[in-house]
Amino acid sequence: MADSPSQPKGDIPQQSRVMLWCLPRSTSSVFTKCLSFVPDSQVFFEPYYFCYEALAQLRSLGISVDLSSSSTDYYDHVDQETWSKVAELISGEKCPDTRVDFDMFKYSHIRRLLQNPDPKNQLVLLKDVAHSIDGRYEFLPDKTSKFRFAFLLRHPAKVFSSWRKVMYGLRQSLEGTAQDGNTEIADNFHMIKDIPAVYNPPGLFYKELYDLWIHVRENYEPNPVVIDSDDLLADAAVILPKFCRCLDIPFTDDRLHWDASPATTDRWMSAFTPPNDFEFIRIYCHTAFHTSYFRAPTPCPSYDELTLDVRECVDVSMPYYQKMYEHRIRADVL
Repeated sequence: MADSPSQPKGDIPQQSRVMLWCLPRSTSSVFTKCLSFVPDSQVFFEPYYFCYEALAQLRSLGISVDLSSSSTDYYDHVDQETWSKVAELISGEKCPDTRVDFDMFKYSHIRRLLQNPDPKNQLVLLKDVAHSIDGRYEFLPDKTSKFRFAFLLRHPAKVFSSWRKVMYGLRQSLEGTAQDGNTEIADNFHMIKDIPAVYNPPGLFYKELYDLWIHVRENYEPNPVVIDSDDLLADAAVILPKFCRCLDIPFTDDRLHWDASPATTDRWMSAFTPPNDFEFIRIYCHTAFHTSYFRAPTPCPSYDELTLDVRECVDVSMPYYQKMYEHRIRADVL
């Protein structure tokens, strides 16, 4: 067949473009690693999140960025020395400039990349957290980009129980009180009050995810794909091909198992490259980066088993979770 005028030679036809919007501690990095083995795939690893944290760190340095300005030169007043300091504050280590893409700290740059992704790839996948784009939807690519949207849920009791452990470790690290092998969490630790606000958005992740879901339904597609991580982990052989079919992602049975090496993450586009070389990313993703299949889900803790701070978060988040959960892909429904 002859190439069509709109299809340059070498382009892969019917490129799939997917945004996977997630919650922290929702197995999203495992899912992303699985999908990154689709041949000729390009993965954007939390680009909006690093823009979100870069803004917070710029503010901590006394530098404001007005993203509501009519000008598109939002970041022109930020010099290279400041960007290097921002990278150090985010990562907790001095970063050689060769390992940091400072443009990936800029919302406007991310939008430009996503508006016209490389046509040579069969799959373009963005994985990110919804609170990083909350209130900044103008930096999403528009409908002409032909991105599809998917949302990954997990029960709040599981998310916040896991997040509490990570946040306690973060506080110890910030205070310099971490002890090797000591995993006991102090009884008086509060996962919202005792850590920097940048790690706990006002809507506790679920409202931001829900609000983005509503925005997508009203402005992009009426029925974006929703899946629950426990459904995926419990029955990947059914849920994963359904997910791929809904989003025109090529699927074969070998997607259910993949190489355990984290080497595939070296190809992911991120502000920090390769992601697995940075300790602050490994804190969150070490296990996920070394997976080779979807492990069975753990039981959900009962409400009585939860600490008081986790209960507070669950109480606020459950209504948003339940509304989206009703729209999820199910293994028992064709």
